[in-house]
Amino acid sequence: MFYLNIFFSPSLTTLTMSNVNARTAVTSFLNRAGMEAPRLSTLVLDSMKLGIDVAKGIASCHALEVLELERLKEISNSSVKTLASIPTLKVLKIHAVDILTTTSLQTTSSEASGTQIDRQIFLALEDFHFVGHMSVLEDLADGIAFTSSLRFLHIELVTYQLVKTTRVLGNAVTPKIKKKKYHEVEEYPTVDLLKRLTEHLATSLLSLTIRFTDEGPGVPRDALPQDALVSLAAFSKLEHLEIYGIGIDGLDDAVLGLVSHWPDLQTLHLPLTHGSSDGLSMPTLQHVAQSCPNLASLRTSIIFPDNFSSLAGIYETPFSHGLTCLSVGSHTVELHRTLDMQALVAKCLYAIFPTIRLIQAHPEHDLDFWSNVRTLVGLCQEATRIDNIRSVANPPTATGS
Repeated sequence: MFYLNIFFSPSLTTLTMSNVNARTAVTSFLNRAGMEAPRLSTLVLDSMKLGIDVAKGIASCHALEVLELERLKEISNSSVKTLASIPTLKVLKIHAVDILTTTSLQTTSSEASGTQIDRQIFLALEDFHFVGHMSVLEDLADGIAFTSSLRFLHIELVTYQLVKTTRVLGNAVTPKIKKKKYHEVEEYPTVDLLKRLTEHLATSLLSLTIRFTDEGPGVPRDALPQDALVSLAAFSKLEHLEIYGIGIDGLDDAVLGLVSHWPDLQTLHLPLTHGSSDGLSMPTLQHVAQSCPNLASLRTSIIFPDNFSSLAGIYETPFSHGLTCLSVGSHTVELHRTLDMQALVAKCLYAIFPTIRLIQAHPEHDLDFWSNVRTLVGLCQEATRIDNIRSVANPPTATGS
């Protein structure tokens, strides 16, 4: 405590505390900061336990706007509820990868009896970041999900349960067999959690990032159901949507039907996966461009038709979209990796995005194919530049009658 007080100043605006194991000392210092440092607006706690006493110390900082909890060793619903009492809190970042399951969390008797956290308590929260295990986020979700002021939501799950199979008693009647009939029902806990987190944010959410990073053994990299994306249709003000680390079933059809709901979209980053059907077709890519005039950055896999001649309609009906950055990949078969096919794809991209400056290709996602497409798009742009110079230098002359 002595060493903490040495560095105390009433003019503190930003405070970082790391690896301080003496919980009483931390609480006492935070209480002092709350009383004597009225301008403290940013607090970072690293590698610490967020017990209820520490949370109360944080809540005593009445001007706090940004709270970052890095590498947490302990957290509870009671602590989160206490943090929510800070009326000025705008940004909350929780990094909890060291907390494996909800059983490691401290709970009060009221929580154990099933009492839920007040869903309206984060009155000013605009930005919520969570990195950790899905089980922990599920336990905290009721205290965060329904904040009407929330603008930015960033979720990174280091472990997750994608599909849960439940045995349900069936309705079939079999008089001759005295045996209960069961059938299996698939549930998607990840999708359910996403819906809970965003249930009341349709008119406020501007940015949503979802990242799956589980690299553990025995965890299948299955795809999310199409419903996971369709559930986002209500976010009419969405400007940034980023999904990483997992495929989405029926992605092309889902995006085709959704982008018209997001006219303000500026960033659309979809997963680059190893599934040959995961991605956007060229017609859908064109529809995205037409529906989202402010789109500046796009990341997606491209899926191609068996008959490439069907793409002719895209470059025969060009228009001008201002997209500048495209991160792209695909899973073409060998016979599609010809110069003619690369030229055709380049013409389609140039017909949709004539001013594109960066086409980023990726290893394991047809790197050579897209590197060549990038070169060909550059040649299209250079040819246009030369034509513009020619038209200025040699304007058409009027012919007399």
